[in-house]
Amino acid sequence: MKYSGVTERPNTSRPSSNASGWKTQTLLPLLSMTGTLETEPQGETKVDAGHYQRIVGSLSYTATVTRPDIAFAISALSHYSSRPFTPHLTAAKRVLRYLKRTTDLKLLFPRIPITPSPILGFTHSDFARDTNGRKLKEGYVFQVYNGPVSWKSYKQLMVALCTMEAENVACSEAAREAQWLVKLHTDVVGKLGCPLPVCTDSNGAFKNTQAAGYGKSRSKHIDVKFHHCRDLHATRELEFSYVSTNDNLADIMTKALGPEKHRGFTEGIGLHR
Repeated sequence: MKYSGVTERPNTSRPSSNASGWKTQTLLPLLSMTGTLETEPQGETKVDAGHYQRIVGSLSYTATVTRPDIAFAISALSHYSSRPFTPHLTAAKRVLRYLKRTTDLKLLFPRIPITPSPILGFTHSDFARDTNGRKLKEGYVFQVYNGPVSWKSYKQLMVALCTMEAENVACSEAAREAQWLVKLHTDVVGKLGCPLPVCTDSNGAFKNTQAAGYGKSRSKHIDVKFHHCRDLHATRELEFSYVSTNDNLADIMTKALGPEKHRGFTEGIGLHR
């Protein structure tokens, strides 16, 4: 299969009895769009929007189908598509250089699930880090048999007043995706034997899904639609649980991480050499 210049084929480097995966073989058609990657324009001048949009569009498709590790970077770059400047083109070239160095990464799906449920979800929200409007940056990752099948990094159009509200919004978005995955699993495989676990690193959002009275004075302004997580948890369709930030795989969808942490989360999501 080919996705925006990414050619993939089944991985044969591992024993078929243990795992299966897809391996990225080449990014040459995509990389050739930018000319010389090692040269970076100086200063801060406006660049050709059409050229920038072609690069970001191709990277966006790559991030959507095979490379969750670049989802946050592409989500950030896409905000400047209508009026890009040289720093934005430079950042896009750095993503391309990263892809060029990591063309051997592939999605891996172990045959035996580690958790009781074959589906596992993570959700996270980065509260007020965006200085241009203080909009929420959110993301989620869902794994099936410890391999990523659904992920998203996105910017909300609302401003949250506290961390708990931001995480509640993120849990709501992840819950809707989880409901769809539950229905898909029911149609294709059969009913799940247990509630689908969704992990959040917000203790406040986690407790808010457990009891209606928690933090009432601080959460009464939160929109009704973001409280349906509590109902899904009560009916045992989903099971929200607390996880440490260092173990929350969705953290890679909401902010730029250091090299070591980025590598750890990339491998944790299910991208391996």
